[in-house]
Amino acid sequence: MAFKKPLIGFIGQGYVGKNYGDDFEWRGFKVVRYSLEKPYIENKDKIKECDIVFVAVWTPTTPKGFDLSIVRSVLPLVGEV
Repeated sequence: MAFKKPLIGFIGQGYVGKNYGDDFEWRGFKVVRYSLEKPYIENKDKIKECDIVFVAVWTPTTPKGFDLSIVRSVLPLVGEV
């Protein structure tokens, strides 16, 4: 029986998301990338089709700690758990 590689999704294409996405592609995985920049913005609905999704978005530091609002705003893009 052949092993089917999972479809890997990345939300965010900054330093972390882009480099991890590049590495997974280099290792032979099919990758879906979503970000607010072209050409990735067109993949917003495709993220739900992914088997595994990495969220690599900006989490600015505030006086009260990290602002997780951006992380929370993209979680609905991920399919059912």
